[in-house]
Amino acid sequence: MLDRLVVVDYIEGAGGEYLSQSINSHAEFNNSMVLQKWFNSQRHIIHNWDIAFAEQSNLFLNQCKLQQVKNLAISYHLYFHPGHIELLKPLSKHTQFITIDSTGHEQMVKMEFIRKVLFNSISKQEIKEVKYRIQADRTPQTYTLIELLMKEKLYGIDLVLYKRGLPITRKNRENTFNQLLNKKEKCPTNDITILYEDFFISFDKTEKSYYNLCESLNIIPNNEILNAMLVRNKANFEELTEFTKNFESIKNHVLSTTP
Repeated sequence: MLDRLVVVDYIEGAGGEYLSQSINSHAEFNNSMVLQKWFNSQRHIIHNWDIAFAEQSNLFLNQCKLQQVKNLAISYHLYFHPGHIELLKPLSKHTQFITIDSTGHEQMVKMEFIRKVLFNSISKQEIKEVKYRIQADRTPQTYTLIELLMKEKLYGIDLVLYKRGLPITRKNRENTFNQLLNKKEKCPTNDITILYEDFFISFDKTEKSYYNLCESLNIIPNNEILNAMLVRNKANFEELTEFTKNFESIKNHVLSTTP
């Protein structure tokens, strides 16, 4: 059992992974990228995730013990599995949930998910990520993934198709993209709530919101972490704005790279 676990609950694209990483940078927490992403990463490769969750939680705690991790913030998409809220609570003596409320900015969050995940070009240098996703699978679908990777035509959306057992075609890319784009989701927790806008859009509000978050978590604010957050999120906002401007041409390019 951990001494403390903070679970960042967020819609895909709303910055939960970065926020949990920032929390782990504080002196009161341990910093382990692998453990921070444990649950989101494992759910990609385990098909019966609900059934396997209890066992994976035990493996997670064993890894925490081996790495001497006592206090950790993790990112997890609880809106996919709201029933896991009660299963996460016993993993530490003190478990808290932070909800990133992106209400009113749903389109921007979706664009970020498309930019960072669905339309992310996967290069040959990232072959470890592809091997991680396919594990020991050697179906024709896996060879398609590797072939596209070698041709520099593999995108994040193809890993979604692979997980769903769908052939990688332009039609399936387009249908899956439209399905994901039209989904409406809501975070199921309401322990601590922060506004997406305060951290990722309206940067004049970030300092106050950061200090409020630190107070809610009972940790000491760190101006270096705050400044790094501002620099990173401002640059990210500019990149996302540019991506949104060029979205249609980028989408047409991605969809055109397979028949």
